[in-house]
Amino acid sequence: MRRVRNKQPLPVCVLGVVVAALATAAMLSGSCFLDTKTTFCGQVLHCPPGWVCSADQETCVKAGNCGDGRINDLEVCDDSNNSSGDGCSSDCTSNETCGNDILDVAIGEQCDDGNTTPGDGCSAECTSEGCGNLIVDVEFGEQCDTGPGDSLGCNFDCTFRRCGDGYVNSEAAEDCDRVGDVSDRQDCDRDCTTPLCGDMHTNPKFKPPGDQSQFEECDDGANTSFCNGNDNGDNSNPAQGKGNCQRPECGDRYINPSFKNKADQAEQCDAGMDTSSCNGNNNMHGIGSCQMAKCGDRYINAVLRNRSGQAEQCDAGMDTSSCNGNNNMHGPGSCQNSQCGDGYRNAADGEQCDWGDFAKPNGDVIPDGKEDVPCSGDKFCDHVTCKCS
Repeated sequence: MRRVRNKQPLPVCVLGVVVAALATAAMLSGSCFLDTKTTFCGQVLHCPPGWVCSADQETCVKAGNCGDGRINDLEVCDDSNNSSGDGCSSDCTSNETCGNDILDVAIGEQCDDGNTTPGDGCSAECTSEGCGNLIVDVEFGEQCDTGPGDSLGCNFDCTFRRCGDGYVNSEAAEDCDRVGDVSDRQDCDRDCTTPLCGDMHTNPKFKPPGDQSQFEECDDGANTSFCNGNDNGDNSNPAQGKGNCQRPECGDRYINPSFKNKADQAEQCDAGMDTSSCNGNNNMHGIGSCQMAKCGDRYINAVLRNRSGQAEQCDAGMDTSSCNGNNNMHGPGSCQNSQCGDGYRNAADGEQCDWGDFAKPNGDVIPDGKEDVPCSGDKFCDHVTCKCS
């Protein structure tokens, strides 16, 4: 008689291992083993019944809606997500291409008129056509487009900036602009800037401010050896604009320290004539011209007087046989024609002494012509010959 062995139930621990294994297999297969209506997205996200995983496994999408990966009757695309800018809009109604009559802001469209024909207000790239959009729309006649307003090379109407176009572009430093005119005028330089003595542009039709100013002859921007600057200003200056932007010369009433006379002396003064303090140009740009006046400068300035009130008669820069120098330090006889009795001892004229009017201290004139102040030893000065005897 055979014995039949009774079957023993599986241990609890073994049953647990089996269940765990089945659960893991269900997760890897994308569905729940225990509940076939629940969908697992990856290892964390669980989508409820009626929902499916997005393509990136990061969201749940309701089945039949945009983002489920299936194109339904109302959709033109479905890439299993609800994001725009990837070739399919977030609502699955646009394939995000220019010309589909849908404005896809996510890809940078500014317009979409259902075509890719330029010149109708919306370009072939679905950007707005018009001046100021930073795009040169040739179909609209644009030459440039740097955005709204003027720029250095582009006018506000999207035409190239150029002097003579009739439009004053302040961003390009224009002050004036007459259409078709790029010549110098009294009120405008040929580069469309306001004329000014000192702007380094010679405008022969421009006369600087000042009643005594003249049309520009030169403009180096400052005083140079070839051109006066603008130091004389306008009528607020005593010279009233005289000499501004003119070729320099001694006598033009403009002090140009960079200009030198023929003796290589830089101008110190310029009154336009001889004065008691400034030489004029009697020497024709020679020595002493436009220098501070003094006896001994080799310039005869008839307005200059020595300390005795004598106007200059001559100036050789030193004693000569015919002209006194300045040994008296602008005193009597300085820069006068040499003569015995003038109070200036001129050795170059052969004088050994010269006591002037030969007056005694009490004012009496010595009748015999002998000065009572000895020359040396027992010799006295003859007032006729200016010799010691």
